[in-house]
Amino acid sequence: ALVALLAIAGAVATTFRKDRAVLFGLGFYFVNVVLVLQFITVGHALMADRYTYLPYVGLFFALSHWLDSRPRAWEGSSLRTVLAGLLVLLVPVSLVQTWKRSVVWKNSASLWTDTIQRYPGRIYDAYFLRGTYYHHTTGDAAAAMADYDEALKLRPNAAFAWANKGTLLFDLGRTDSAYIYLDRALQLKPDLAGALNNRGAIKGQRGDLPGAIQDFSRAIAADPSFRDSYENRAVAYYMAGAFERAIADSRRALELDPQNPDNHALWDAVGQYEQRLGRWREAVAAHDQAIRLAPMNDPRVPGYYVNRSFA
Repeated sequence: ALVALLAIAGAVATTFRKDRAVLFGLGFYFVNVVLVLQFITVGHALMADRYTYLPYVGLFFALSHWLDSRPRAWEGSSLRTVLAGLLVLLVPVSLVQTWKRSVVWKNSASLWTDTIQRYPGRIYDAYFLRGTYYHHTTGDAAAAMADYDEALKLRPNAAFAWANKGTLLFDLGRTDSAYIYLDRALQLKPDLAGALNNRGAIKGQRGDLPGAIQDFSRAIAADPSFRDSYENRAVAYYMAGAFERAIADSRRALELDPQNPDNHALWDAVGQYEQRLGRWREAVAAHDQAIRLAPMNDPRVPGYYVNRSFA
């Protein structure tokens, strides 16, 4: 890399006055590469092929202009033909490689399976991300569990792997085991909003409303846009008799995602909370919203009419 840098620097110095177009191409490359060199880290990837896609436009611009703009300089020289031939050969090679890669990267499972086959038992991210895909996309709980276990063998202190396995156990109804994994995740990373939310739900199921409210509040502090925690805390407040707070949290959840297809259920909950405060007109308006937003074939709709009839 150092040799290439010195060669490019020499080319820039040589062409600075003679060929501004080449200078522009090299400058375009340099400026766009600098933006993704990760001196200030953005995201998880320190290095990625996609970071070069835009900068390479500058290199190819400079090379094409250099090859095409000096016909006299190339007279009697085979260098131009050789370089042009190499560039032409790149086209079928790139096409074949792209085709092969598109088969591997059909989806996240095929991509990470390919990685695991090449480097078995070595790459944490491959197992963790394939497990996440099985868990949340295909619903294959057994495959997800196996991948999370492999990920934790490779990186025992990975908070996200502990949290994801805890969430999977929670989804499977194994709440005692889920609590242990979520608790461990939070020991490693105390501000993990998803783990706090799920641990709070388990505490709520156990009747520990103050503990549940505390976890939901910490999840909201860690991620103020986390809608699920507002919904869950609203339920905990309702069960604790804090109806005003339940209404406030429910309305905040509605504000965060006004297009959520399940908002009708939340509006019905608001109506029920308003009824507990004796605010009948507000309750009717909330149930109206629930009925208006719900699909007519939703089995919960009759209950919305019953709740509105009480108000």
